Amino acid sequence: MITQDDLTKHFANVSAVGDGVLRADDVVSNQRYFNYVWGGEHKGREYLVVSKGVVDDRYVLRLRNNIPSSIKAEALTVSPLEQVGRSFDTIFIAPPSFHRHFRGRLDEKRTALFLVIPGYRCEFVGDENAGEFLETCRRSVLVDDLTRTMSPKVRLRYHNSRTRGGTGDGYVISNYKLASHEVANLDGASDGFVEIVNYKNEIMEILWSAESGYLLIHDRNDSQRRSVSLEGVKLDILEFLTR
Repeated sequence: MITQDDLTKHFANVSAVGDGVLRADDVVSNQRYFNYVWGGEHKGREYLVVSKGVVDDRYVLRLRNNIPSSIKAEALTVSPLEQVGRSFDTIFIAPPSFHRHFRGRLDEKRTALFLVIPGYRCEFVGDENAGEFLETCRRSVLVDDLTRTMSPKVRLRYHNSRTRGGTGDGYVISNYKLASHEVANLDGASDGFVEIVNYKNEIMEILWSAESGYLLIHDRNDSQRRSVSLEGVKLDILEFLTR
């Protein structure tokens, strides 16, 4: 169990904010982080919320009361979240093997420390392994930013002979901005394509032709392809990623 004394040894300022929740302040690369830690009622688990630059004790206390009773030990837990002061609609809980917080400081005591992430349902599929989770956090979802807007999960595959860009046969974890950029680059690449997979594992394919411009195909159903403007494609992509 991580105690207040444990935190005091490694953090400059540690305080109790209520209901058994401790806040440990930290500075990394001139950026202040606020680490909220508390013990769980089930199987010795402990929980951590990390907030970059924002102190919000009240919101974290509300999150504490929304932890689901069933938590996956080696996979991402996904549960609905009431909008309790912020616009997030989902709570994600990552097991200790999925995150790196407190490594090098409390190695022996972080083995039951689950990372609690308030977010939006479209940000994670829920079946990510540890590597995919960390890559999504690096490329798209700023999980320690309590003020962030929606950052939908994007898996991207594309080929463009004009720009000589592409991902090969597999998909890469990406974001909406990069996916939109690669769609715009299709202009003039009649043999190119962009495939986007959303958090529901649905597929959208975008092609380009000199006659029709951008062509949009959902779930490999070529009979339903339709011609769309570039701005229309971008709007369709955003709706597809967040619906």
